[in-house]
Formats: sequence, C-alpha cells, structure tokens
Amino acid sequence: TRTCTNPAPANGGADCVGEAVQTQPCKLNECPELSLVDETGEAVGAGVLGLLLSNGGTVCDDDFTDNSADAICKEMGYFGQMSWSSGDNWAIQAGLEITLDNVVCSSGDWSSCSFAFVHNCGHGEDVFLQCEGVVAGGYTDPDWSECSVYCGEGEQTKTRTCTNPAPANGGADCVGEAVQTQPCKLNECPG
Repeated sequence: TRTCTNPAPANGGADCVGEAVQTQPCKLNECPELSLVDETGEAVGAGVLGLLLSNGGTVCDDDFTDNSADAICKEMGYFGQMSWSSGDNWAIQAGLEITLDNVVCSSGDWSSCSFAFVHNCGHGEDVFLQCEGVVAGGYTDPDWSECSVYCGEGEQTKTRTCTNPAPANGGADCVGEAVQTQPCKLNECPG
C-alpha cells in the first residue's frame, strides 16, 4: 500500500498517479527440502553418513552446530543426529550448487532455526550428517571358506554377521540364515 504523502499534493498540485495498492508474487517462507545422499547421489537413511542436500544442492556449515544437526535430522523424520562433519569429501559435490547456508538453530527443533538461501561459502564447508533412527540389520558378505575336500564333492561355508549395519532402535533383524553353504569340487579324485 502506498500513500500520496511524499509530498502530498498542495496548492492545486495533481494527485499521485497509479494505484495506491500494488501486489507482486513472493516466496517469503520457502522451506528447504532436506535429504541425505551417498557419494553416488543415492539416498541414504538412518545410521549412514550422507551429504546433506537442500532442494537438490548442498548445505554449508558456516554456523552449523549440534542443535542444527538435531533439528535437521528430526525435520527429516529421524530421532536426532549421531554425528556431523564438513568438508569437500566426494566428487559429487563439485557438480552441485550450494543452496542453503547459515543454518542456525537455538534448539534441536526445526521451528527454532533460521537459514539463508544465499551463500557465502564453498564446498569445503558442505555438511555431512548421520541421523539416528530405525535401522534394519544387514548381513556382512564374507568370502567363502576353502572347499572341505581336496578332491571329489565337498562343501564351502561362509558365516555372516548382522553388523552391516547392526539393527538399531527397533529395526528388523537380518533376514535369512547367518551360515550359508554351497557345494564345491576342486579336483576329480584319482582312481
């Protein structure tokens, strides 16, 4: 809304020209769409350190703190943060724009945060974040044992552990047998 007071018409001067009320589109409270990805750009979940993205670009850590990490993890649906760091660690970063900076949170809640869509930092300050949440267990994939016999039909085994990752926070245990076997045959037996 504009007023016709700078200066007001006086002594027969003309009224102001144009509309008193003007409107224009704006995005005052655009919200970042936050996600975590691995070094190939694939999404990662709880318990895995990932590059923090906002609207497809990276997030700088100028004012990043544990409160910021907790608030962002909670905003993405996790329990909170496990760890965070910053740096220019992965090749994928060079191809991404920096889209969020100065994330300052007075508590671990997103509503306490302020941020800027304009940045004054480089990829060396990009945030890497590991969030705590429900983690389903995954088996390790060790090598097969040696064949149980030198000649003829034998057996190989491998014993997997449910530590890649280990289940956490109510996540499901690993699916399948921990010990696997398969037939093997190194040589024909003489005779």
